[in-house]
Amino acid sequence: LTTHVLPALGIRIPGEMRFFAALERSRSGFDLEDSRGNWDNNWQHNLSGCLNLTYRPNTPTGISCLGRYSYRQSGWDEWAWSRFDQPAYIAGVPYLGGNPDFALPIRFDETWGITAKLTRLLGESNLLELMADRSEFCQWHRVRDEGGGYVGEGLTPAAWFGEYLPGRAADSLGFYHQGIHSSVWLDSRSSVWSGSASVTSQFGPVLKLKAGLEGNRYDIYDFAVFADSPGETWVNIWKAQPYSGATYVQATADFSGGMVLNTGLRMDAFNPNTQIVTPGESGSSKVPVKVQVSPRFGMTHPISERDVFFATYGRYFQMPNMNQMFSGTSYNLSGDYSIVGNPDLDAVRTISYEAGVRHRVDNLSTLSLAAFYKQITGLVQTNPTSGEGMEHFFVYENDDSYATVQGAEVSLMRLPGDLLSGSLSYTYSIAEGRFSSATEQYRYTSEGYGTVPLDDNYLDWDQRHRIQAHVSLSLDRGEGPEWAGLRPLEGSAMSLSLACGSGYPFSPENGDSIPSINTMRYPWTTQTDLTVSRQFWAGPAQLEAKLSVFNLFNRSNVVRIFDPSLYMATGDPGGSMSNPAAYSTARHFFLSLGLRW
Repeated sequence: LTTHVLPALGIRIPGEMRFFAALERSRSGFDLEDSRGNWDNNWQHNLSGCLNLTYRPNTPTGISCLGRYSYRQSGWDEWAWSRFDQPAYIAGVPYLGGNPDFALPIRFDETWGITAKLTRLLGESNLLELMADRSEFCQWHRVRDEGGGYVGEGLTPAAWFGEYLPGRAADSLGFYHQGIHSSVWLDSRSSVWSGSASVTSQFGPVLKLKAGLEGNRYDIYDFAVFADSPGETWVNIWKAQPYSGATYVQATADFSGGMVLNTGLRMDAFNPNTQIVTPGESGSSKVPVKVQVSPRFGMTHPISERDVFFATYGRYFQMPNMNQMFSGTSYNLSGDYSIVGNPDLDAVRTISYEAGVRHRVDNLSTLSLAAFYKQITGLVQTNPTSGEGMEHFFVYENDDSYATVQGAEVSLMRLPGDLLSGSLSYTYSIAEGRFSSATEQYRYTSEGYGTVPLDDNYLDWDQRHRIQAHVSLSLDRGEGPEWAGLRPLEGSAMSLSLACGSGYPFSPENGDSIPSINTMRYPWTTQTDLTVSRQFWAGPAQLEAKLSVFNLFNRSNVVRIFDPSLYMATGDPGGSMSNPAAYSTARHFFLSLGLRW
């Protein structure tokens, strides 16, 4: 374009310009049987692509622009609806079943964005980097109407309360045979504008400094309708326009003896940009800006010719998700046992420590041992509350307790460089705290427990033992044994991956007024994946054939227990419906052919 076409038109652009483009289209899940059973409405349409243009007008300056787009449609494959089309007698009433296409939602996801970057060398030791980004994230789902279009199309939020939706009918096992799904409508859109600027300066052979600014502005809209049964409809619609910013400075000192120090200081600020109304009170007040200062430090220091000691310390800042902050704050506050967002939520803060030793076994292999500790404060939970003239509901609040994660890891890594490469690691960790999720207190209260324990327990993600191994054998072009002037194994590769872990905790059901939280354990899980590939060359073209086998030994790992009591009595984690989602995916294959030139 810039070498032949534009010059022929009398247009000459100095410098060098390149572009990269990619496009992917896929369709799957139609009339196929899932690896552990027949799943209705389990399908996907996917379209994604990107175009990246880079321009270097001169040696010190680089400009790039990336455009990206993705779109997906998918079915709603909930197991309770898998027998919807089958006839059944329910309490002596016959049901002929129906078409799940008119009962289950279609999910739509669309994302696009444009990112522009500029890099500029200022002299011999200074680098300027600028970035601007505009992104859009959209999600919506609809239930098809047998008369055409979608259920509730064109209704205002208030009109949904007067809309009659057919009730659902379930058999004794809980499978539905009539009605439509309760999550009948969703419109969710997030627009994000981002920008950043940074300067990196090298001061002699030892010290390097980097300082920068970041900013984000959000425009969020969310409209959801949940229809539980005729006359019981919950509508949630909210808008928010928060923004955030950060400034930071970091320094790296690389001393001649091999010691490297990394230090930094970061300040984040988040402005919800809204008013807050206290339930039961009149008036509103401006939500204050949340500010966090986060120091960070890292060090590596050689202690012998083959051993290096390393240590890191840091404070980290993460705001709760936008739904926890703004959901239900502008419409339909009074639903009984509903959850209302809180724009005055503070950040979740983490203090992290890590220290360890790395030992170089040989030029390609490294053995490392590290210990870590994290303390997390400000986790979000749901607090029951009520106001005058208002029904009982829950509000998201920051918990005054804290969670801890601590443990140690030993790992062996061999870099590519000859026939064999891979890694082996073992991690021992303990995760404890009061609540594992933001809605845990809400769940226990709605299940009828009068008292929720305030003591620490094992958190849902507490996995005591985790082992991971990966081994790869590969031969490049011209390598491998020779036979009759040919090298039949050149371009071949094989990799084997193993992931093994002890069980996560779960809570047994009991009839006491106080629940027992995470006192039982899932069984151990193991999964082995195998990939083999072969490359072929023909002039400038390169063809690759690859076969991947997931869950090579077809293990039925328990990944979810639907009914703890039934599982403890019978060993069946699928509950009364024998839901196959209780197990990890069965053995399956993926074959691909690729051509590049």
